[in-house]
Amino acid sequence: MYEMIVIITAMDKEYNLIREWLAKANVKNTALLKTGVGKVNAASGLSDFLSSVTSDVVTRVISVGCAGAAVASLKPGNVIIGNSYCYHDVYCGEPNANGQIQGMPAVFPSDFSWIDMDERFRLGTIATGDKFVTTREQVLAIKDFLPNSYNVCAIDMESAALAQVCYKKGIGFTSIRVISDNPLEPSQTEQYAGFWDNLAEKAFNVVCKLLEK
Repeated sequence: MYEMIVIITAMDKEYNLIREWLAKANVKNTALLKTGVGKVNAASGLSDFLSSVTSDVVTRVISVGCAGAAVASLKPGNVIIGNSYCYHDVYCGEPNANGQIQGMPAVFPSDFSWIDMDERFRLGTIATGDKFVTTREQVLAIKDFLPNSYNVCAIDMESAALAQVCYKKGIGFTSIRVISDNPLEPSQTEQYAGFWDNLAEKAFNVVCKLLEK
């Protein structure tokens, strides 16, 4: 049976780096999709794509992009592998957990069994919301809102929405995030700008080497 892996990015910069690698590596049976930033763009973009292909042809969805750090030890260029995904801007009332969509799991699962983990990668929960988080206070508020057991290490705007679509479709999902900045530090703005100027290509090369496997 024909099988397809879908790689998803949100922004042009991420898309162009992955597209260049796909062309050079001559990768087969892989689709590259750019959805736009945010939960609705991500979920609708993936849902539309899945509706356009034959049922069950997509065996894995891999989201590749950037995230802000949620722990002090992470630096721009570090690579995070999501081992679960949650929302940081959702509250549906008791008995739902903070961040839990009613009728959905408190955290969405991740299928990262295909990754050979080493010191280049860190596992942790990725928290998603429709907000570009830029300050220490915002990060601490998110971590205070969510249970400590989640081990939130990165914050983005797409991963949990994509994970929810894949959960409902029964498709394996993995989000790989390169840290672009750490809002826990006062230099967040400079870090983000410097990441794209100096670190992005090298960091995404690490991700592409991972995807080759």
